[in-house]
Amino acid sequence: MSAVTLLFSSCDLDEESKVEVPMTFVDNVEKAELVLLGVYQSMTSEYVYGYHLSMLFTLGTDQAQVEGNTTSSPREIPTNFHNASTKEIARTWNTLYNAVYNANSCIETLERSMTGWSEGDKQLATYYIAEARALRALYYFELVRWFGNIALVTSTAESYKPSDYFEQVPPEKIYAFIEEDLKYAADILPWADDDHVRSSNDFRFSKGGALGLLTKVYCTWAGYPVKDESKWAEAAKTAKIVVESGHHGLLPNFRTLWENSGASVWDPTESLVEVSFYWNSKTGSSDPVGMIGKWNGVLTSQAGNRGTCQARWRVVYPFVQKWENALPDDPRRTLSVADYCYGFKGEVTVNGVTYTVIDTDGRQGYMEWLETSADFTESMTGKRPEITDQKKDEQRIKFTPAKWDIEEYSKSSPLYSQNYNSTVNWYVLRYADLLLLYAEALNESQGPTETAHAALNLVRRRAFGDQTHDLSNLSQDGLREAIRNERSYELCFEGHRKCDLIRWGIYYSTIRQTAQDIVDWSSTSKSSYLIYNYTREGRNELMPIPQTQLDLMPKFNQNPGWGS
Repeated sequence: MSAVTLLFSSCDLDEESKVEVPMTFVDNVEKAELVLLGVYQSMTSEYVYGYHLSMLFTLGTDQAQVEGNTTSSPREIPTNFHNASTKEIARTWNTLYNAVYNANSCIETLERSMTGWSEGDKQLATYYIAEARALRALYYFELVRWFGNIALVTSTAESYKPSDYFEQVPPEKIYAFIEEDLKYAADILPWADDDHVRSSNDFRFSKGGALGLLTKVYCTWAGYPVKDESKWAEAAKTAKIVVESGHHGLLPNFRTLWENSGASVWDPTESLVEVSFYWNSKTGSSDPVGMIGKWNGVLTSQAGNRGTCQARWRVVYPFVQKWENALPDDPRRTLSVADYCYGFKGEVTVNGVTYTVIDTDGRQGYMEWLETSADFTESMTGKRPEITDQKKDEQRIKFTPAKWDIEEYSKSSPLYSQNYNSTVNWYVLRYADLLLLYAEALNESQGPTETAHAALNLVRRRAFGDQTHDLSNLSQDGLREAIRNERSYELCFEGHRKCDLIRWGIYYSTIRQTAQDIVDWSSTSKSSYLIYNYTREGRNELMPIPQTQLDLMPKFNQNPGWGS
C-alpha cells in the first residue's frame, strides 16, 4: 500500500528526503482492510522479519554463530563488530519507524472514515484499528528492546515536526504505550478460533496473539535493563488468561511446526504471531519473500528446484553437547540441528593432489563425508586413512539449524527458485514460548509453584510424548535454570536466545563462557568464535543509535559504550 508507506522527513535515512501527504479518508471497509494490510506488510521487510530481526540481529549467542572467520559483510553485526554507522542498523531503525507511521496513519484514517458506515462495517473497522494498534505495539517493542532509548511518536502529525522536536524518552514510557495498545487489542479482538466477523484471520492478530505478545513484553520489561520486577506478576496474570482459555495449545508433533512454516500453513493452535511470506505467479517479485531457510537453513550447494541455500548460521557445537548430555533422548535435537547438507561438495588431497568430490545424491551427513573421503583415498592409494577426532570436529563446526530445511519442508509450497529468498514463514511468537514465559513469570513472582512446573512440563511432554521427563519439587533457582534450559532447547535458533540472555543480564558472561566451552571441546578446532573478541559488557546489550539519527536529532544521545 504505497499510499501509506511513508517516511517522516525527520527520521528519513534515504539519500533523498521523502515527504508525502498521508492518507486521510477511505470510503468503504474493503479499502480500510487494504490500508491495514499495508501495516502488516512492514513485517515482511528484509529489515524487519524478512532478514534482520529474524536472523542478522539475533545471531551471535551460545547456540549459533555466523559462518566464516572474518568480520566483513555480512558478519559485522553477528560478530558484534558493528558500530553506529553500520547501514543495516540504520535501515532497521528507519523501517520500524516507517511501520509505526503507517500504523498511526491507518488508525487515524479508519477512525475518521467509519463514522457513517453500517454497524457491521464499523465492527470490522474497529477490529482493523485494534490490529493496527497491536502491530504498532510490536514495532515499538522491537525498537525499545534493541535500541532502548528511542523517541515516542504517537500520531502522524508528530512525524512532521522539526528535528529539534524529537527526544528520547525512558524505556518505561515506551513499554507503557505498548501495554496500552496491546490491552486495547486484546479487549477488542476475538480469539482466532472464535472469529465470526473477519472473512479471514490467517496470519493476523487475534486476542491470543495480543495477550501473548503482552506477556513477552512484561517479561522483557521485568528484566535488564529496566528491571521493573512488578511486571512479573502482570506477565503471569496475562499468560494465565491464554492458558486457561482453551483457545490455544501445543501441536501434537514438534515436526509439524516446521512442516507448516515451510509450506505456509496457518494453524492458530500454536502460532500466536507469525509472518507470512509467499510467492504468487500473478504478482511475481512484488510478493513478500524473506531469507528464512536461505541464511539460517541447511546448506544446499547445488542449485535444485528451490535454488541454493547459503547456510550462514552455524551451530556452536558445545550447545549440542550440552543438550545431548542433559537430554540424550530428546527427539527435538535431530529436528533442530542439521548434521547433514544437500549436494555435498568436498575436497580430498591425495599424494599432494587435491580432488573435488561432489555427492549429488540428495542428503548427505557430514560424518558420512568422512567415510566417503576415506573411501576415495583408499581407492586411489590402497590405504584407508584414519578418521581422527580432529577431522570429526572439523565437520561438526559445519552443523546448521534444521528447522527451516527447505528441501524437506517446502515440497508442497508453490515452486519458488531463488538463491537468496524463500517463502518459508517466521514464527514471532508461538504457544510453547508463552507457556515457558508463564512458568518463568510465576516462578519469579510467586516462587516454584505447581502451576509453574506444570507449564514447563507441558512443553517437555510434547517433546518426549510422555510424562517420564516431568520435573517436580524444584527450588526457585532450580526451576529458573530448568526454564532457561528448556527455552534454549525448545526455541533454539528462533530469534529469542539473544534477547533472553540480555533480559536475564547474562549476555556478556554467556559469550565468555561459550568461548571457553569451545576451547574445552576442541582446542584444535578451526571454529572461530569471533564475537568473543568484540563483545563488551554494558555496551552490546543494546544496539547503537544510528549515527544518521544523532546527526539529525540534536536532543538524541548515544547508548552507553558506543561513543558520543
